[in-house]
Amino acid sequence: MPELPEVETVKTYLKKQILGKKILSCMLLRQNLRYNLDLNLTTITKNTIIKDVARIAKYLVISLDNDYAIIIHLGMSGRFTLVSSGYQLQKH
Repeated sequence: MPELPEVETVKTYLKKQILGKKILSCMLLRQNLRYNLDLNLTTITKNTIIKDVARIAKYLVISLDNDYAIIIHLGMSGRFTLVSSGYQLQKH
């Protein structure tokens, strides 16, 4: 599990890469999350602009221009994947 310095490093990198960018689409790759998502993540995030990337303890908070935020805990894997528009998810 990433510790605070690693989470801060991820936050700093993400902020440089995604601040001010538009989210064209978003998808969950797994359904067995700790908490159920009551709202449709794809609909809420589509065509929104990223206003800020912050860290609260070991959580990353990505603030959107529609007054929603994506809150992420890196969990045990400590992994975050960014892909370019048009990227096709490869089946394995």
